[in-house]
Amino acid sequence: MDRWHLHVYIEFHKAPDWTSLRPLAWRQVLPNCSPCRARGAKWRESVDQGHFYCWAAKVGSLRVQTSGHEPWVHYTVRGAWLDSLWSSQKLTHDIYLEYACKVRVGFVGRLKQVEAVQLREQQQAFQGEKAAADAVLETLKRPFKQHVLELVREWASQYSMPLLRYKFLVLRAGSRCGKSTLAKSLHQELAWLKPPYIQTVQDDVSADLRGFNRRKHGFLVFDNINNMSFILSQRALFQSNGDVHTLGQSKTGVYSYDVYLYRIPIVFTVDHAATWDSLEPWMAENMVLIELSEPCFVEV
Repeated sequence: MDRWHLHVYIEFHKAPDWTSLRPLAWRQVLPNCSPCRARGAKWRESVDQGHFYCWAAKVGSLRVQTSGHEPWVHYTVRGAWLDSLWSSQKLTHDIYLEYACKVRVGFVGRLKQVEAVQLREQQQAFQGEKAAADAVLETLKRPFKQHVLELVREWASQYSMPLLRYKFLVLRAGSRCGKSTLAKSLHQELAWLKPPYIQTVQDDVSADLRGFNRRKHGFLVFDNINNMSFILSQRALFQSNGDVHTLGQSKTGVYSYDVYLYRIPIVFTVDHAATWDSLEPWMAENMVLIELSEPCFVEV
């Protein structure tokens, strides 16, 4: 059953008798009445705000009928009135901007506020959709083969002790062998507390770690590398040493940023079709390679 409620704002030119609300009863239901408590110079503005509240096309409004005391005609609308309604989520973004444009003063600031809120809401919606999809995909995962996990655990054991540098892990296999799924699931298989930061590399030439956060991410996954030059051109970065590395460098340095990857496990996934040479001397010395000729998960 639908429930409706009414907003009515009445301005009396003569003080009414408030000893009883019975004259205002509608279908034997007494209204929730609140008097205007403003006095002096603020009285007129407060009364006009009450008129505007009833006039505004709030979320869920079906019909608005006024009696000749119109905003922007008989009184000036204050931007703060809009802000109050919008912040309490009683106005949609579009209606808020429509009214803000009529107010004019402060419109640019209100427009930027709405754009920022909409962007954040889109991000939250995306995250919610992704979380729902991830939950479904998690049910489709098959257990990984124990001999593969043993190789991964052997590589991961180095991070239990302080070292000057660490070897990265390379999972190399054909398509649909589960290497990417394994790489992204290592925190679950190895009981690491934090999920990975993931970059899908493909033909990228440099690491993009702007979103990496040591407090949030426990390891790095560089997925689907098409060419080993991606690693060779950034050798020091991928050794998880104690240095601070500057990325995003340009002539002006405007876009540069620093990352600290000490003791952060690093995993690469490589397809058999990628340009790759496992015998390259530096690679052979600094990686643990798990070469897979069949799926790394248990097949049904």
